[in-house]
Amino acid sequence: MLQIKKHYSEPEVFEPITFKDGFNLILGETTEGNVKTSGVGKSMAVEFINYALLKRHSDSRVSLIPEEDLSRDTAVCLDFEINGYIITTKRVINDQECPTLIIDGEKKTYSRLSDANDHLSTLLFADTAYENPPSFRMMMGPLIRDEGSEFKSIISCFDTNKRIPPDYTPHLFLLHVDPNPYSKAKRLYSEMENISKARKKMEENITTLTSKNVSESKADLNELENQVRRIQKDIDRLENIEGFDTVKDEIIDIENQLEQERSKQAVLKSELSNIKLFRGDNYIDGQEVADLYNQFKEGLGDLIKREIEEVTTFKQKIDDFQRSIMEDRKTSIEQEIKVFEESISSPNKLYGEKVSLLDQEGLLVSLKQTIAIHS
Repeated sequence: MLQIKKHYSEPEVFEPITFKDGFNLILGETTEGNVKTSGVGKSMAVEFINYALLKRHSDSRVSLIPEEDLSRDTAVCLDFEINGYIITTKRVINDQECPTLIIDGEKKTYSRLSDANDHLSTLLFADTAYENPPSFRMMMGPLIRDEGSEFKSIISCFDTNKRIPPDYTPHLFLLHVDPNPYSKAKRLYSEMENISKARKKMEENITTLTSKNVSESKADLNELENQVRRIQKDIDRLENIEGFDTVKDEIIDIENQLEQERSKQAVLKSELSNIKLFRGDNYIDGQEVADLYNQFKEGLGDLIKREIEEVTTFKQKIDDFQRSIMEDRKTSIEQEIKVFEESISSPNKLYGEKVSLLDQEGLLVSLKQTIAIHS
């Protein structure tokens, strides 16, 4: 049982409120010429009590009071009793996360607000037989309803603007109903919602990445899994063959040799392609130049023609020499390529023979690649 005794502040910024046994009412006083009692501090008095009972500072209207009206060094205090324990709470506004509890004369300051709440929860539910009773602050919800709840629902006791989900735990406890099954159901429901959200997000990601729906993606996944199983089965079968390691090493050596030979062959073929680009002769036609100049001045074209023919003759000699060198290189490259092809044919044949010893079902395309993937 929780019973409030006295509400006050240190230093005194408002008149202390003393509560007596029984039913207590907080009434607003009228003033001369004004019979209205709204705005005189009734709700604020309850808010200070709730603040002293460790309501979060950010959720309390106390945090909205300007410093010039309420010093941040003010301690909001409350004397109350829980199950025979005489308790005083002192909560300095400037240090709201570190309240002080004086329990049966023993003073203790907490470094976290949650620790003080846990301590009060332990005192409040010390004699309960329920496995997971509500917390101290959870019980304060229906007992000190938020003014913003509009008092429309017994269950929804918080500010409607905060959209806090309704919680039946404190009400079940007050009705002497074990709230543990309800708490478990809430956790399960929350987990189901999280799983549903995760599933929806996963489906969206699958659609974005594959441009397919989940059913189509499952079919692709099944096919990939079948391929993996076949490869794994093939590898397991290969590893059981007598002399597998020896044959495997030989095949890898042959593959490396073939790769080197093919690389050299590719270089030669590239050079041969470049040589083949240099074909044909590109010379200035001397007769065309002579005819052009003879149109303008008689005899000048014939003179220029003779000079062009002399230059062309000299260039032809250079080109013939260069062509002979390139033809020799071309012939040499073609012979080297032919030699490479002949040298590769033998390892290729040997490679096929070695693989045939291992791959009886044609499942293994490249032993070297397969081992690299699964090693």
